Amino acid sequence: MLYQHHNMESANSSMNTDKLVIIDGSAMLYRAYYGLRPLTTSKGTPIQAVLGFCKALKKLIREQKPSHMAVAWDMGHSGRSEIHAEYKSTREERPCDLTEQQMNIKKFATAIKLKQLECAGYEADDIIGTVVRNTKSFAKEIIIVTPDKDLRQLVGGNVIVVDPISVKRYDEETCLEKYGFPTSKIRFYHALLGDTSDNIPGVKGIGKKTAQELVTNFENLDDLYANLQKVVKPRTKMLLEEGKEKAYLSYELFGLKEVAVDTDLDSLKFDEDDWKGAYPLFEELEFKSLLPTGILKAKAQKIVDRSWKLSIVKTVDELKNLEGRLANINLYAFDTELDMCSEHHASFAGFSIAFNDSESFFVPVPDSTETVAHGNINLEAAIEFMGRLFSSTEKAVIMHNAKFDMFVLRRLGVEVLSKLEDTLLIAHLLRKDSLSIGLKALSSRVLGEDMHDFEEVIGGYGSFRAVPIEESAAYGAHDALQTFKLFKVLDAELKKIPRLQAVYDDMELPLCKTLLDMEYKGITLDPTKLYAVEKAVDKKREIVRAKLMGAIEEVDPGGSVDLNLNSPRQVEVLLFDVLKLPHVKKSGTGKRSTSHDVLESLCHLHPIPSLMVEHRELAKLKSTYLTPLPEAVNPQTNRIHTNFSQIHVATGRLSSNNPNLQNIPVSGEFGLGVRGAFVAPEGKMFVAADYSQIELRVLAHITKDQSLISAFVNDRDVHIQTAAQIF
Repeated sequence: MLYQHHNMESANSSMNTDKLVIIDGSAMLYRAYYGLRPLTTSKGTPIQAVLGFCKALKKLIREQKPSHMAVAWDMGHSGRSEIHAEYKSTREERPCDLTEQQMNIKKFATAIKLKQLECAGYEADDIIGTVVRNTKSFAKEIIIVTPDKDLRQLVGGNVIVVDPISVKRYDEETCLEKYGFPTSKIRFYHALLGDTSDNIPGVKGIGKKTAQELVTNFENLDDLYANLQKVVKPRTKMLLEEGKEKAYLSYELFGLKEVAVDTDLDSLKFDEDDWKGAYPLFEELEFKSLLPTGILKAKAQKIVDRSWKLSIVKTVDELKNLEGRLANINLYAFDTELDMCSEHHASFAGFSIAFNDSESFFVPVPDSTETVAHGNINLEAAIEFMGRLFSSTEKAVIMHNAKFDMFVLRRLGVEVLSKLEDTLLIAHLLRKDSLSIGLKALSSRVLGEDMHDFEEVIGGYGSFRAVPIEESAAYGAHDALQTFKLFKVLDAELKKIPRLQAVYDDMELPLCKTLLDMEYKGITLDPTKLYAVEKAVDKKREIVRAKLMGAIEEVDPGGSVDLNLNSPRQVEVLLFDVLKLPHVKKSGTGKRSTSHDVLESLCHLHPIPSLMVEHRELAKLKSTYLTPLPEAVNPQTNRIHTNFSQIHVATGRLSSNNPNLQNIPVSGEFGLGVRGAFVAPEGKMFVAADYSQIELRVLAHITKDQSLISAFVNDRDVHIQTAAQIF
């Protein structure tokens, strides 16, 4: 055994080990990557896998309190592919941005002095097996952190497997209860059953129940084949005879190889205090949630101490002086501040203005709860000032996400008549890839200057108004200052592309104002109509569920599957292990997918997938429309005010959110009932207008294809004409 011979001093010192935790790094990496939506830093570095990994490890350390810890990585092609070319061949290709993220995870592990183990040509499973075998006599408890069932063959005595996904612990007793036989026979079991996730064949035709019976009745694979005449069922015996080669191949594939890695316990020691070594990396990757308050405050102070002048306008006289300075200024940046991050409900807390690179003004608008430190400019005085400012058609005002600020201003009765510039829209037109175009991200990426997030500022204060005036003013004024500075850079870039400038001037800015009108007006919803639909949907769901459970009872009378319809894993077992339906594709984590399109493709093979599709559609109808839509009605206007975005869809189409009003169902048993809950004002009616075949018409315009143009000019069916030309 490699590295098994510890010297006496090392062995004695290790006898006091409380707990060794070994992490399947590759499994945790993929889990983190697919478990979060794609995320990047303000500079465009992909980070969701890194963030997910760091958070998972922090939780693991908090719960397990390891004295020793290591992470094992897969490295290169495994030797298993040489003996079975199909091994793991169904796995999806590694995402292109995952390698960079794994490098940052390895930097993180190095920073916290977490031992990393890898060896070319070996999998993490092999490394973990080697560590367990070589440390089992010295550690009091060994915890293997992995969702991989292969490693349960190591469970026994002081060795436990923890599945980080289901949060289940597998010790000897748990495994015996699950499998019905000791963990020493798990390799034997999977030699017969195989493993679809790794494309290990097993014996064709041998299912879970038969494999369990065989493993219970025979000692090992050799014993089974030496006593094949003792197998009672003729068909099972025939399958075993035909699949003998595959059984031994699977047995070899499932085995854990010995690896030349350092398993000395002294090298695996872990100190939780070393976590602070990762703080510089957390700052670089913008993981604010993983940084302590002290570092965040120091960073905040650094931002406040930048070389620009903060002017807090607290009195009416100071506001008049600011108005005087603005008299001869034709271009300035403006930003509103609310008590909370909601243009619909939050109270107006102030505004900021900047018209050069070195100074920014913040005008707090206190309410009755705030102190004299916030000044005496009441809401009426602020509204009058802004009304006069925005009435000038000679001036141009720059905002970042102008629609938001103009919505707030309209609530106050202030309309923006000045020429409008929006750095968010310009950044959207200039954007490459999926880089963030939020103000903070742009400031960091374009100007190289960090800014606060709103959540950072309110921190433990609870609301913007509760933040000390110097801090809240610095935050608000900085928004206007950076917007002004960004405009100069972005506008210069936009002017280099005249056609893009025309899109901005003639399409995006006018559209922004139209969308503001639509959002502000809102749409009326009759909740009572939705409640009636919801009641009918609930009744139908119960009927479908009863049918589904009845169908499951027929195929699984013993109830071996404890089915939770919301559990992809349990649905996966039912469909592919119990019903033996063909698995169509893999999920992002390598599991057999149970997505909607997969279920639909299986409907013609068995009634259970069809019932599942129906149950899911009813559940989605309730969770997407019936429950949230009434909650979205603004009590002040009795209307729904969705947010229309012109920047979030790569194709240039509009998106609707909070709530999404673009996909209200129109068909199906309950679709018209949902759509019918939206009501037009008395004497009015809704009109649905759709531009027929808009994409093909645009294509005809761009390509100047005479056949397409002729079809549209003469109002012919394009598809029939195309088919006629082809055939």
